[in-house]
Amino acid sequence: SFVNDELGGNRTLLHVLWGAVGLVLLVACTNAAGLFLVHGNSRQKEMAVRAAVGASRGRIMCQMLTEGLVVSLAAGVVGVLLAFWVTKGLVGLCPSDIPRIKESRVDTSVLFFALGLSVLTGVLFSLLPAWRAAGVHLSQIMKGTSAGPAAGWRRLHLRKGLVVSQIGMALILLMGVGVLIRSLILMQREDLGFEPEGVLVAHIELPKVKYPDFPQAGTFFEQLLRRVQGLPAVQSAAFVSGGLDLSTGGGFMDIVVEGRPPADPRETPMARFETVSMDFHKTMGMAIVKGRAFTEQDIGDQTTNIVVDETLAQKFFADVDPIGQRINGMTIVGVVKTIRDFEELAPVVNTIYMASPARCYMISDVVVRTGGDPLKLADAIRAQVALLDKDLEVSRIYTLKENLAEMLSPQRFITILLGLFAQITLILAAVGLYGVIQYSVAQGTRDVGIRMALGATRSAVLMGVLRQGLAVALIGVVVGAAGALAATRVLSSLLYGVSSMDPLTLGVVSLVLIAIALLATYLPARRAARIDPMTALRCE
Repeated sequence: SFVNDELGGNRTLLHVLWGAVGLVLLVACTNAAGLFLVHGNSRQKEMAVRAAVGASRGRIMCQMLTEGLVVSLAAGVVGVLLAFWVTKGLVGLCPSDIPRIKESRVDTSVLFFALGLSVLTGVLFSLLPAWRAAGVHLSQIMKGTSAGPAAGWRRLHLRKGLVVSQIGMALILLMGVGVLIRSLILMQREDLGFEPEGVLVAHIELPKVKYPDFPQAGTFFEQLLRRVQGLPAVQSAAFVSGGLDLSTGGGFMDIVVEGRPPADPRETPMARFETVSMDFHKTMGMAIVKGRAFTEQDIGDQTTNIVVDETLAQKFFADVDPIGQRINGMTIVGVVKTIRDFEELAPVVNTIYMASPARCYMISDVVVRTGGDPLKLADAIRAQVALLDKDLEVSRIYTLKENLAEMLSPQRFITILLGLFAQITLILAAVGLYGVIQYSVAQGTRDVGIRMALGATRSAVLMGVLRQGLAVALIGVVVGAAGALAATRVLSSLLYGVSSMDPLTLGVVSLVLIAIALLATYLPARRAARIDPMTALRCE
């Protein structure tokens, strides 16, 4: 109950962030595990000598674990210092409606959590390398066999498996970023149903003591509109009772289409309704698709004329002209564009506009269209309100563009953060792949020397190493695509016009990952191609 009340519609956003942070942590841990494996393997001779002179296996493991712990703790300290630096910037990017987001900071609990997590990951991911290093005998090292060729290849395959998981997790994050970017692009290209440029909205709440009924409220807003319309640079002005709502909120009513029974008698269709003044659609920049907008004749207690949106008209009057049709005893005189809902990322379904200032609510929004900067009218509108009621204040003044930016802020915030996490993950995956191929080349120096001595060209060696990196990348892409199929479904509520597993985005992300993998593989491959076969054989 507490979570529902506190987080509300932001639960999906926070779940996505937790998932992204978890993926970055896993990638960092797998990279650390790979580094610890290489570090342990490179020190096998040292550990074997220590064991030969009397060091117990537990003592050797304790030393290796201590070294891993120091490294992870140092990394945790660096991470905490970076967190102090970036926290303010991240909080500034967050949507303002997330509860208590401004209170976010790196406090004592966060500090201990981060350092504790660093210690835990350091111990866990240095445990296996420590166990392996502590179990090597000096006789094996002196014979040059270590734990044997099979064990060496097992370690190599283990590291490759770690890199595959890194690439898979990088693909999941990149896939999330990709579909969010495509969604934002599609939303910006979509017809909003209105023109937000140059529109100012003033939110006014009338005290019930002074304005106890609808007629008095209607009179106040009619007088205010006449004053506002007389201001310089004002092209048109209107008000909407109950407040302007660009989402699926507001009042709802049952729909009964005269002459047409409901398709299912057990279900009565519903529509959202808005009570607006005469020039509302003109002020909002809403195009009249059919019929006309409201006129003076439509204003009053007894009016029965309404304007509906395209969604309602197409749903109930697809086969006939909606003009003149009657709903709930009211006659349709016009059809306007459907307003897009940027909270539900869908059209605002079935909206009816009624013109009746006599039924004006105590809470209403005055909407003003101007040819210049709409915020320059803010002081003038406040002054006009004060002239009508010196005790009344405008609760809030904002532009429609600001409102749309706030409604899109969760998508932008998620896109920026996921993009940041994806870049970190991509770098870690590239470093991990580079390390695996470099280690593979170092382990196979003798084999490369033999191949080149038998006639293999440098280009053949180069392509052989590149194929290793490509194979790891392809497996990682397949694993990541399977993971993304489940993980990106969480983003569905934040997407518009694109599926969470969009084929185009998946293809582009896969190609990017493969290209970066080949780039990370190229340096070790070039180094392998430059190996002198005689030098390699003499070293062996």
